[in-house]
Amino acid sequence: MSWPLVFEIPIYINELRFFRTFSVAFAWLYMLYYVFNALDWGFMLWLEPEATYESYDFLSVMYNMFLAFNIIFNIHILPVNIMIIIKEITLEIFPPLLDQDEGENLGLSDVEDTIKPESYKDIFTGKLPDQENSYAINRGNGNIWGSDRFRWG
Repeated sequence: MSWPLVFEIPIYINELRFFRTFSVAFAWLYMLYYVFNALDWGFMLWLEPEATYESYDFLSVMYNMFLAFNIIFNIHILPVNIMIIIKEITLEIFPPLLDQDEGENLGLSDVEDTIKPESYKDIFTGKLPDQENSYAINRGNGNIWGSDRFRWG
């Protein structure tokens, strides 16, 4: 879900805002979870008193190893999450500066358009789910991709 955001695919940016909301929320949650686990593991390694080390049982050692494994082998997810968060922040900052902000908020119609299978069929046939607020109609060019340079055929 990060690639359409990076390349700013107009259908994903404008019409599938429900997916974007969930992806940025999960990116924040995962970042918080990852930082919490990294801090917990760091505390277990360097900040606990020496008497605590001596009282470790088998489960404490396994928990420490579990944290280390997850921190090391899931670090590749962090750049993707950071990119999603930064991209969503820049999409909130730059479009209003360029007078491209349509001022649309996420609403119940966006949830319905995301859930209904007809919406996806309509996108591929050229009809947008939300015609009155769509990217093409507001620009007046009648093209679902937002500009003439993306016109196919």
